[in-house]
Amino acid sequence: WQSAQQRWQGSSSWRERYWERFTTEGFRSSSRRFFTAAREKLMRYRRTSLSAFLCFLLLVGHFAPFFPSDRTGGASLPSSSQLSQAELVRIRALENAKPGVVHIIGEAASSDQGGGTGWVYSDRGHVYIVTSVRAVDTTRHGELHVRLADQTVVPARLVGLDRSSDLAVVEVNLDRTSLKGSERPRPLRLGSSASLRVGQDVYIIGNPFGFDHTLTRGMISAVGRTLAAEGAARPVSGALEIDARVHLGNSGGPLLDSSGRVVGMATAASSQKGGGGLGLAMPVDVVAQRVESILERGHVNRPELGLGLGPDGLAERLGCAGSGAVIVEVPKGSPADEAGVRVGDVVVAVG
Repeated sequence: WQSAQQRWQGSSSWRERYWERFTTEGFRSSSRRFFTAAREKLMRYRRTSLSAFLCFLLLVGHFAPFFPSDRTGGASLPSSSQLSQAELVRIRALENAKPGVVHIIGEAASSDQGGGTGWVYSDRGHVYIVTSVRAVDTTRHGELHVRLADQTVVPARLVGLDRSSDLAVVEVNLDRTSLKGSERPRPLRLGSSASLRVGQDVYIIGNPFGFDHTLTRGMISAVGRTLAAEGAARPVSGALEIDARVHLGNSGGPLLDSSGRVVGMATAASSQKGGGGLGLAMPVDVVAQRVESILERGHVNRPELGLGLGPDGLAERLGCAGSGAVIVEVPKGSPADEAGVRVGDVVVAVG
């Protein structure tokens, strides 16, 4: 028994080594088999999931046109690929010009104090805005304020006006206090009205009935029309006729071409009561010339004779000797008055 016990005890180190080797290799082998099987199952699952996801995308892309894009009833914005070229032109013109179009109002706390539309002509430290005489005249108590595109309201000052062309220039001082962190409005790009053609598309941005930045589409119906503005001493020739309706709130708004450049200023001077009359616009070449004159002198400086002529044939009906134009009016202090011209004289030749 003792010898058997000694042999058993002597072999304890061998048993420990054997058990340690058995358990270590067995654990490693079992772990290796487990992780290998798990990795293979995971790869099969990934391949199966990826295939299912790709099939799902293909099905969605195939059947998407047959289902509404918004089941809640809300309108989603169309992408550029879903819009026509003409629609993109109109959208681009509005987005580019919108920051430079303002609302001329009376009292700062209300938008119902008359007014109209204006647009930023230049930024020379102070921002100069072009608008119509009607927009300035319809404000109450002579108070002028300008509402910018971001709804910031700032006080304004009238620089000068020209009733013959229904044009007025307003100045605003946009310092950091008045802007309150909002973006400074940008002057609009000026085009040329000399090359405008009948049938050409034009767009008006205005504020009809107090609604800001309304886009109206039209075309040039005729050129060279005569504008007889209310309260003006004389009519202005060379105006543009447009088929877009010019409401009182649109008066003074920019007339844009397809490139978003200003080619005129909309005026309601010849509109019938209610704003549904003839749509006219002052050509931008005339507007720019008279705005620069107002900024330099405070008024439009134009040559004049200072006399009024009667209708054709008046000399013959009055029995005057010879034919010509009968002078029916000579304002006091005018160049004609200083030259000695009198009412009843007949102009028989010029030059």
